[in-house]
Formats: sequence, C-alpha cells, structure tokens
Amino acid sequence: MKKNSLYLGSYFGIPVSVHWSFLLLIFYFVWISFKQGQTSMQLFTQILFVLSVFLCVLLHEFGHALAAKKYGIKTHSIVLLPIGGLASLEKLPSDPKQELWVAFAGPLVNIVIALLLLPFVSLDLEQMSNSISGIQPFLTNLFFTNIILSVFNLLPAFPMDGGRVLRALLSFKLPAHKATQIAAWVGKSFALIFVFLGLFVPNVSPFLALIGVFIFMGAGAESNAKQKEFELEGLLVKDILMTKYEILYSQDPIQKAIDLLLASSAKEFVVLNQNNEYEGVLTRDNLLKILAQKNTEALVQEAITKIQPIGLNDKVAEVYAAKAVSESTFWPVMHNNEIVGVLDLENILEYVLVRNAQLNS
Repeated sequence: MKKNSLYLGSYFGIPVSVHWSFLLLIFYFVWISFKQGQTSMQLFTQILFVLSVFLCVLLHEFGHALAAKKYGIKTHSIVLLPIGGLASLEKLPSDPKQELWVAFAGPLVNIVIALLLLPFVSLDLEQMSNSISGIQPFLTNLFFTNIILSVFNLLPAFPMDGGRVLRALLSFKLPAHKATQIAAWVGKSFALIFVFLGLFVPNVSPFLALIGVFIFMGAGAESNAKQKEFELEGLLVKDILMTKYEILYSQDPIQKAIDLLLASSAKEFVVLNQNNEYEGVLTRDNLLKILAQKNTEALVQEAITKIQPIGLNDKVAEVYAAKAVSESTFWPVMHNNEIVGVLDLENILEYVLVRNAQLNS
C-alpha cells in the first residue's frame, strides 16, 4: 500500500486507500461553510456530496481496473486524491485497441451513473439555486457532476483519459513513444491554459490551476517514461546484469549491514537464509529506519523487503515500466532458483546515457 494513505479495504482483489491530503478537502468545505454561515445540516450535506462524488471517482477507477483485467493486466492499487483517483496498473496495454477500451472505461462508468440518476434530475433553476439541500437537488447536482467528470476526463489532455485515448488513436499510425510525445504536448498545452484561467481570470477557481500543474507534470513524466522504454526496447536483463553485489544472511546482525553500507558503494543488499535460498532485500531506507530506532541489536531478517526476483530473459523495458507501481529500484535476478545477479535503476539509466552518447558520437 502507498505511503501516507489510509487503507479502506480490498475490492475485486484491488486494495483501495485514500491519501491523507483528502482530509484537506474536507477541512476546506468546513471552512467555507463556517465562513458562509451555513447550518450544521448544510455542512453535513456538503460533506456527504463530496463523499458521493469521490465514490463516483472510485467507481470510475474500477472501470479502468476491470477493463484492464479483461486483458490480463492487474491493478496493484487504487488511491483517492483530492484531485481524483489513481489506479496503478502493472502496465498499460501495448495494443492501441486495448488501451482505447481501458481509457474509455472510466468515463463510461460516469455516463452510466448519470443515466441512472437521470429520472431524478430537476431542471428547476429556482430549486437548484438552493444548493444541494433536499434529495432531488442533491441527485441533480450529482448527475451533472458525473457528466462533467466524463467530459473533463475525455479532454485530450495527457495524462487524463482523453490523453490516453488520443495516444491510442495516434499509435495506430505512429510508434508508441512518438504518439506519447504528441499526446503529452497537447496535455501540456491544456495544462498551461488551466493554470492561466485559474490564476488570472476572475470567478474561476484557483483549483483549476492546481489541476493544470498536475497535468503538466504528469504529461512530462509519462512522456519521459515512454521515451526510456523506447530506448530500452529489445534489451534483456542478461544484457546489463550486474554480477557483483553484496550478500547478507537473514540471521546476520544489523551491524554487519551498517559496516557494509559504510565500506562499499552498495545501497541495497540481497538477503539469503542459511540454506542460501533467497529471502528478500535489505534496502538503505529500511536500514536507516533501524538506526533511527537505535536498534543495533536487530537481525537482518527484521528489516528485509520482499521483492519479487526477475529473470535473465525478462525485458528491461517492462522492468523499468513496472517500477512506477512497485516503487522498486533494485531487483535480484534469479535463474534456476538461484540468485545470479542484480539490476538497479541507476544501472538502467547509465546504460541509456552510454547508448545515447554512442549514437550521437
């Protein structure tokens, strides 16, 4: 589960959590309510409406997750943020048709919700002016919110769903990294427009500027990641495997790991049991946590992280792409049930730098 998130349970086998910053949104509405002199019931209705919207956002993310599952792609987690939800797929479909369906699935859920709410919709403007006090105005606002969510998400602003739709359509004619670059450029253009509107246009919420910043950063990150995947195309783990690495045993004292950390350039350590079988990885972060607790009497096994080993013939591009979900930057490499080497993010990026230098020389 992601750090700084509250676990809400697992549904369809997918862990769901809400980021702590979601509370800031609730506090914002409480502050606005008191500032406007609203009653406790009006405040309760406002918060209930926010929670209802985020339930719709959660269902939107499950739309992506279940569509991806149809194509054999797992979703590691769903996290709710103040600006929406994030479904962490283990990878994106390589087939443009599949990516198209996965991208459309989320907004389609909002359209279905809107259709279910349609019989309860009121277009009485006088009634609508009473905020969301009352069942029918509440459901009417929720109807229009789902319409807005579906339309907004389908804007061709990468990395939103519409950007992924645009990338999928472009991928029918262009290589994936080129399609991503174009979609990212369109996304950044929308982002700059949102920032300008949110900061300089009267009566436009500054929240739109925050969304613009999110889109701009997300578009750049996605474009860079896809470019890296292209540069790693065809490369296998065995091609850049590191065979020199540090080994610790699960029953070793943590002090031994501290000594190795200080005496070598190693930041992560492969951990074996007494039968030389793979147990996990000791990361520098976990080691520092032990030191912060002043628990120098601990054993290595108390601080290991279970990282799934990769194989010699695994594609480096897929390993690199999966790091965004697993948050791993260090991978033990296993062959015939034995650890034969390691691969880390620094090694991958160095390969890209060397290869680009060779191509440009």
